[in-house]
Amino acid sequence: MYGWIWRRLPGKVLVKAVISLLLVFGIVYVLFQHVFPWAEPLLPFGEVTVNDGGSSGVQPSGSPRPTPSSGETALNGAAAPSAVVGTLSHRVLNPGAAQA
Repeated sequence: MYGWIWRRLPGKVLVKAVISLLLVFGIVYVLFQHVFPWAEPLLPFGEVTVNDGGSSGVQPSGSPRPTPSSGETALNGAAAPSAVVGTLSHRVLNPGAAQA
């Protein structure tokens, strides 16, 4: 197909190259200005499901954080750090824990 277009363009190699670039830029312009804005509402980009539709997904930075329900932790299901008494990691991760 590209060979067919190249053979149909007028002029020598330099003129054909310039016309080819103009055609490519023209096609990209039409796609971004007309085709993609028309197709955007038809595509499901805004219907994103995280964690099977649960309420513990990532929240946008400006939105209020929901409080965890009785069965959820504030870590969104992640395991709590283990309390290893006497190690540096224990003091850093859990500064309020009792020291041995």
